[in-house]
Amino acid sequence: LAGVSRSLDVDSIVITGDTNTHRTFSRFGGLLAGAGLTEAIAGPSWPARLGPIPALPLYTLDRTFVGPSWSVASVKALRAGVPSDHLAVVARLKPTSATAAR
Repeated sequence: LAGVSRSLDVDSIVITGDTNTHRTFSRFGGLLAGAGLTEAIAGPSWPARLGPIPALPLYTLDRTFVGPSWSVASVKALRAGVPSDHLAVVARLKPTSATAAR
């Protein structure tokens, strides 16, 4: 992942998704941090359901990483109103002043 992000425009890249890694598994985040990306932490997002029953999420599996052209205004995990075993992650990003000057 670090190699892919370095080959792209790492300054403006945004990566978000289900990483299937919890907070204590630091290798994944370390690879992206080594590529110059910053993690926007929404908090636990899984499991949001156990079958048909809503559950209290315990693990941060869904993550967002941003390049230096972005600053994170806010990030949160929330129930999206659809049956899913993950909470939705909503990240509000804004361009940094260096990006706006381009």
